Amino acid sequence: MNGPALRVLVVDDSLLQQRYLQELLAGSGCDFITADNGEAAVAAARAGMPDIILMDIEMPVMDGLEAAQRIRDCAETADIPIVMVTSRAEAEFMESAFVGGCNDYITKPVHQDELIAKVAALTGLANEGAA
Repeated sequence: MNGPALRVLVVDDSLLQQRYLQELLAGSGCDFITADNGEAAVAAARAGMPDIILMDIEMPVMDGLEAAQRIRDCAETADIPIVMVTSRAEAEFMESAFVGGCNDYITKPVHQDELIAKVAALTGLANEGAA
């Protein structure tokens, strides 16, 4: 990839899941910021200004839905694309995520091609020539 690396904020209370998502995107030339709960995600979004946020719903301290809403409510972070990455496939969770300002939704287990396609669509990664 030419130009600056894509900054990805990965938010999950499971360190294993954080590492898994990073591995799936490793070949795309991304730089990663991580957080293990929603409150830390809001702070990391404001401090790190990522290009995209991949966030779980069910986490301690503050869940992903509330974190997404707080990120949307802040002028500096309001336009950062947010993708919920969760094991919750129920329609009410999906609806809550989209109503709360999320741009997309992926259910676990995450498939590499799907994740790369969604990140590319939301960030223009494909236009950068990344494979």
